[in-house]
Amino acid sequence: MDEIVEKIRARIASVDPDGPRKVTGVFQLNIKNEDGSARVVTLDLNKLEVLDGDVSDAPDVSVDFDGPALVQVATNELSFEEAVQSGKAMVTGDIELAKTLGDVVSDKPLE
Repeated sequence: MDEIVEKIRARIASVDPDGPRKVTGVFQLNIKNEDGSARVVTLDLNKLEVLDGDVSDAPDVSVDFDGPALVQVATNELSFEEAVQSGKAMVTGDIELAKTLGDVVSDKPLE
């Protein structure tokens, strides 16, 4: 899981902070690993930061993921929408903003 989070961190760090952006907002990922442990990662796309832990009082979107599903979304094996529809991801908050999460965490080019 660390590898996926580091890829997301690198993708977000590569975004030009002064350039136009399609996606802004704060995403909290609650990741349940196969061994039962949990990890919380906050993607603050307003500040272009990826932080460990629940660091936002009110994220725009909170997503509960099982770890394998996040890996599948990040590697384009599964779309974010499919993860939600199959129950592998549960969304709380701004549903429309949540739909953009696949673009943020996947291997697709990020704008």
